Amino acid sequence: MNQRSKLTIFFFLFLIFGKIQAQENLSDLIEDRLTEKEASFSFATPTPDEVFDISLEEDSLALAADTSTLEKLKPIQQLYLLRDYQPLWCKQNSLTKADTLLQWIGKATEEGLEPEDYDYTNLKERFEEIDPTMLAMYLVDWDTLVNLEIDLSRAALRYSEDLLLGKVDPFVAQLQWEIPQEEVEMSEDLQLVDTLGVTTYFENLLPKNEHYDLLKKALADFDTLVQKDTGFMAMTKKQKLELGDSSDQVELLRKRLALFYPIPEQETNKIQYTSQVAMTKADTIQIMSEDKERQYIYEVCEDTIYAGTDSMYILKDSTQYSYDSLIVGPKTLIVKRDSFSIQGDTVWDPYYFDSTLLKYLVQFQNEFGLEPDSVVGPKTIAALDRPITDYIDQIKLNLDRWRWLPRDHPPTYIVVNIAGFYLDVFEDDTIALTKKVMVGNVRTKTPVFGDMIQYLELNPYWTVPYSIATREMLPKIKKDPGYLSRNNYKLLKNGKSVDPYSVDWSTIKRSGFPYVIRQNPNKKNALGIVKFMFPNRYNVYLHDTPSKHLFVEYSRAFSHGCIRLEKPVELAEYLLKDNSKWTPQKIEQTLKRGKNKRIDLKTPLPIYLTYFTTWVDKEGTLQFQKDVYRRDKKLLEYWKNPKQEEELK
Repeated sequence: MNQRSKLTIFFFLFLIFGKIQAQENLSDLIEDRLTEKEASFSFATPTPDEVFDISLEEDSLALAADTSTLEKLKPIQQLYLLRDYQPLWCKQNSLTKADTLLQWIGKATEEGLEPEDYDYTNLKERFEEIDPTMLAMYLVDWDTLVNLEIDLSRAALRYSEDLLLGKVDPFVAQLQWEIPQEEVEMSEDLQLVDTLGVTTYFENLLPKNEHYDLLKKALADFDTLVQKDTGFMAMTKKQKLELGDSSDQVELLRKRLALFYPIPEQETNKIQYTSQVAMTKADTIQIMSEDKERQYIYEVCEDTIYAGTDSMYILKDSTQYSYDSLIVGPKTLIVKRDSFSIQGDTVWDPYYFDSTLLKYLVQFQNEFGLEPDSVVGPKTIAALDRPITDYIDQIKLNLDRWRWLPRDHPPTYIVVNIAGFYLDVFEDDTIALTKKVMVGNVRTKTPVFGDMIQYLELNPYWTVPYSIATREMLPKIKKDPGYLSRNNYKLLKNGKSVDPYSVDWSTIKRSGFPYVIRQNPNKKNALGIVKFMFPNRYNVYLHDTPSKHLFVEYSRAFSHGCIRLEKPVELAEYLLKDNSKWTPQKIEQTLKRGKNKRIDLKTPLPIYLTYFTTWVDKEGTLQFQKDVYRRDKKLLEYWKNPKQEEELK
């Protein structure tokens, strides 16, 4: 055997020995770090400096992987104890999993999270300092590698928890969100990286919901707006603007709306007027762009000629019928008639509030939680002047709210958005049905919680809540006991009917009110003709309402806490579609008879009463709604200062 062959064999033996030794060193070092033992090994000399303070204070010598012991340990210790201290990210001579993990953390912004919350830059720099060639030769500093391994796991644990449960814990932060979250042990779940791989593991943590995915896309779109939002000048709140106004504030309005919408750039056009028939009003006007690629033909009105695609091209006939002269746009341009044809140039004025600007203003008002009144007032100006970064924060908060919802539920479920005044029925996480709703006003807020719809009632009775009976109805009854019969109410005591005229109402007080007031089924019943029951401690449910005219209102916080539903029969038909006994015809017949009927669902349906101030509607439009219960501010405080939340734990 020649010298070269001996060296080759020695080299391969060296690599094999190095591989075995590396595995032992990594496992031993991880255990030493997490159990606070002195590291002792001979293959490579560790550096004494620890790049990152791993802060593992527990005295966890002689650990055993039993339940009682695990509960006493920090998640990072639990993670490695469960895997017998085998590395998760830095295996043998491969850092592929570590690289993939860093890629996922690096794109945390796509989920509305911040990579630096997971020490991304520091971890990335340390990862890139490791020489792949030296790693393949098992000639790296194992102490450095182990420190990176543990810190990657720290980041993965926190990022996993934030993706699955949300960055802010709504219960710890006391955000009036009573929907229970899943109980998970991230140290156990993270073991799935071994079998699923890094990418599949993190994908499984994300909400599988159409709203969440659409909101993520909207976040990306708004991130691009930040780059365009330069040289912004705020509008003054002292000046109200509307169609036909002309001022420098209109130009600012135009520039601000152009940030959100593709307002077309205007250009000067050629005008040619031709009289088709003498002494007739049915003339036409032709508008041609400078390059003459497009041409518009419009009929002449009695007084105004609309030429082009916008009112900035309004042409007013000064003589109404002869068309001897025309006035163009907000600025005057006289055009004289030459035989039966006249020509001239339009004048476009960016300071003029035209119909194109009005169209985009109304669109902005509809999408940003404003009354679409076509007028630029203080509230609209405040929304226009609001920094784009504030809207981005609002999107991020609502992405987190989606992460608060349970993932483990049947394919069909219902989500009520209290702040958005709508209800969605989901099938396989895709919207199957949407309805407008009314919710509790600011004094009688609709609570946020989850439950199961168990049954519905056609032609329901309404048992008036004690608070409504004593605060609102008692004064009316004292003045006129006939109020009850006129509104189809019955007065009950111990289940028996009481004649309201037999009661000495002067002796009845709010405290200790001895009666129950119940309204019989009828079209004027406060619950309408159907209600959907999910028994809960708040006594809140879905129901019809006789006040259907209020559904046209933009903001619909009108109820005492229950949810009033638009077109509730359609939801009833949907919930009973698999029940052959209750066809739409049978439901209609029962409603017409006016008799109360309870129908139990074969399978109870999950319902979540939620609170989202930003969402993407069924048309794919991003909506920002008024924070009717003022809950975003407190959530944002915890979002930007998570230490406050930690102090409450």
